[in-house]
Order: sequence, then C-alpha cells, then structure tokens
Amino acid sequence: MPNLTTLELEDVTIKDEFFAALAQSASGARLESINHTGGPDISADASQAYATSICTMPNLKTLELRYVTIADEFFEALAESASEAGLESMKHSRGPSISADASQAYATSICSMPNLKTLELRDVTITDEFFDALAESAKGARLESIKHSRGPSISADASQAYATSICTMPNLKTLELEDVTIKDQFFTALAQSASGARLESMTHSGGPDISADASQAYATSICTMPNLKTLELEDVTIADEFFPALAESASGARLESMKHSEGPDISADASQAYATSICTMPNLKTLELEDVTIKDEFFAALAESASGARVSHIA
Repeated sequence: MPNLTTLELEDVTIKDEFFAALAQSASGARLESINHTGGPDISADASQAYATSICTMPNLKTLELRYVTIADEFFEALAESASEAGLESMKHSRGPSISADASQAYATSICSMPNLKTLELRDVTITDEFFDALAESAKGARLESIKHSRGPSISADASQAYATSICTMPNLKTLELEDVTIKDQFFTALAQSASGARLESMTHSGGPDISADASQAYATSICTMPNLKTLELEDVTIADEFFPALAESASGARLESMKHSEGPDISADASQAYATSICTMPNLKTLELEDVTIKDEFFAALAESASGARVSHIA
C-alpha cells in the first residue's frame, strides 16, 4: 500500500506469519506510525522478526506497544538493528516481564537509535540490568525526553546507575518520574553528577519515602543542574533536610518555575528555610504551592527576605 502511513492493531488475532512477512517487506513500507495494543502471544521467532521490521521501515517515526505479549527475542533483535531505526518516539506500556539479558539489550537499543528523542515506559517489568546498560550507553543516546511511570522496584545499585545515565545523556531535557520505586542512591548519585546534566524540566510524583541524607542530596542536585528551569514535585515524601539544603544552594539555582503539591508536613525550621530559598533563587519567577502543609515560620521568613525575591507570580 503506497499511501499507508498509520497502522493501528487493537486486540487483533494475528498469526506469527504476519510478522515474518512484515520483516520481509519492511524496507518498502511507507508507515510512519504503528500503534499496537493487546492480541495473542507472539512467538520468539515472530518477536524477532517484528523488531527487525520496526528498524527496517525507512519512514517509521512513532511506535506504541501496549499490553503486547512479545518474547525476549524482540529486544535482542531490536538491539542488533537499532542503529538502522528511524524511530523518533517510542511508548511501551505493560506486557510480560522482560528477562535480565533482554532488559540489557532493550536499554542498549534505546541508546543506539540515532533519531530516538522521546521514550515513555509505563508499568514495564524490566530488571536492574536495564539501568546498568543505560548508564553504560548513555553518552550515545539522542533522547530529549524520558517519562517513566510505575514498574518494579529498582535496586540501590540500579538506582545509582539510573541517575548517572540521566545526567550523562547529552540531549536529555525533560524527565518525568511517576510512582517509580527508586532507592535513596538515586538522589545521592544525582547530586554527584548534576553539574553535567542537560535537564531543563523535571517532574517527580509519588514514589517511596526519601531519607534525610537523600533529601538533602536531592535539593543540592536541583540547585546544581545548570539548565534546570522547571521543577514539579507532587506527593513526594521528602524529609525536612531537603529545605535547608535548598536554602544553602539556592543562589546557584537556575529555576524559573516551581510547583509543589501535597507531601508530608514541613517543620517550622524547614518552613523557614523553604521561604528563604524561594527568595534567594535569582531566576525564580513562578511559584505554585498546593496542599503543602507549611508552618507560620514560612511566612515570617518570606516577609524578611521578600525584597530579594524575583518571583512575579504566586498561586
């Protein structure tokens, strides 16, 4: 079909032969977008053929896989052909658990695709090897945006590797973490590598409690990232130590917009430090606080430091 640019498969019962035929004819396809949802299990050979066809289609820019039961061979074949892929955007939701070797291959393929700018992983069951491989290949990635939501718990070492990869990717501007179970080592590693990060926007919602030391490291990293302009924290359980650390490093922050909603109660001293940091950030123009339980000391400190603030909009 010379004019077919979009293909949507939703709970379609197709046989493995479909994918084998797709691989054979992929170089002649004009498809720009594939959206594949549900359907029967895809065998190992067919999964391999599917990945090969995705990388061989010369015009394919967008891929979405949702509840697709592919075998590990899909990811291994994806890694083998990733350098040929024209994909610019990939979204992967749910599906079966991915083995350690396949998880490693998956991360390698993501970093090897020369045009892949947007990645979204939603409740994908990958192993820690994914994050280790991501860190190893991060310098070669062309990603500009990562959105990661849910999924299995990430170990301490893998959390550290994840943060390192985020700060190492040369084009990564946007990061969204939603209900991702990362360990405290993520935040300490983030602080260590923050000065090399290219992030301009970070959204963090949900997830496990963050310890005092990790909260302190988190605040330091936020103020150390040279391009971070937008920060959104929603229902993030940070410790009070976050706010004094924010105040200590606030003068170096490049933030222009900050939104903070929900989360635990903030102590009197931390509330005071929070207000001080807001007034010390040299570029902060927009501040939004929603359902944040701060103490009166916040407002007293805000009044004391208000003359130095650059904020032009508070909601």
